Amino acid sequence: MNETLSEALLLGCYTYAGLPFNVVRLRLQTQSHQGAYRGVRDAFVRIAKEEGIRALSKGGTPSLAGTILSNKLTNVVGGSTKKAVSMLELQKVDDEDELTLQKALEHSAMAFIASTATTVPENIASKLQLQRGPLGHGVYHGPLDCMAQVLKREGIVGLFRGYSSVLLRDVPLFPITVGVYHATRYTGDENSLTTTLLSTSFAMATSVTMLYPADVVRAHMQTTCTPLTLRESFRSIYMQYGLRGFYRGFTAALIGSSVSFTAFATAYFTFPHAN
Repeated sequence: MNETLSEALLLGCYTYAGLPFNVVRLRLQTQSHQGAYRGVRDAFVRIAKEEGIRALSKGGTPSLAGTILSNKLTNVVGGSTKKAVSMLELQKVDDEDELTLQKALEHSAMAFIASTATTVPENIASKLQLQRGPLGHGVYHGPLDCMAQVLKREGIVGLFRGYSSVLLRDVPLFPITVGVYHATRYTGDENSLTTTLLSTSFAMATSVTMLYPADVVRAHMQTTCTPLTLRESFRSIYMQYGLRGFYRGFTAALIGSSVSFTAFATAYFTFPHAN
C-alpha cells in the first residue's frame, strides 16, 4: 500500500473513531450551568437527538488536518507512530532508542513545533464543535468559513487562540507517556501482549490525567467571545467551578483516547501493509 495512503488511513481511523467523544468533551468543558449536560451519556444522546447524529462529527476535517500536519512536521511515522507500532509488535527497543533526558527534550521540541502549527486547526475544530444545530448550520458554515470570519474579526492572532495552553498540554506529553509506559512494562512479562496493551493504556491515561486541565483551559480560551490570557482562563474556570472545573469532560476524553488507540491498532493489524 502506498506509504502516504497508509499513513492517511491510520490517522483517519485514529481521528474519526474518537471524534464523537471529542465533540462531547468540548461541550462538557465549556458548558454553562444553564441547560447543562448531565454527563457523557446525556450529552451524547442529546446532541444526536437535538442536532442530528452527524453533529457528532463536527470539526472532523480540521481535526484530521491537524493530525496529519503534526505527523508531517515531527516525522511521526518514523517517530511516535513507529514507537506505538513497536509497542504493538513487541519489538525490542535498542539501547540507543531508550527514553533518555536528551530524547525527551528532542520530542518536546518537536511537540513545540507541531503545536505551533496545529493550534489553528484545533481552534477551528473547537469553534465548529461548540456551535449548536445540525452539521453545517450556525454562525460558521464550515472550516474555511470559520477561518475567514476569525481572520476578519480578530486577525491572525485570533487563529492562534489558546496557543499557550496547547504548549502546556502537548510539550510534556511524550516524556510522560513513554516514561510511564516503560516503567510499567518492566513490572510484568515484557513479551506479553497483555502487559504491553495494559502498559500503553495506563501510560496514555496517566498523561491525559496530568495534562487534562491544560486542555480545559485551551477549550475555554478558544471558545469564549472575548479573548482571554492563559492566566485569566485559569482564574475564570477556578472562580466559576473550583478545582473540579479543570476536569469537566474528563470521562469523555478518556473514552475518546481509548477508542482512538483501539481504532489505530485495529487498522494496523487489519491492513498489514500499512506499516
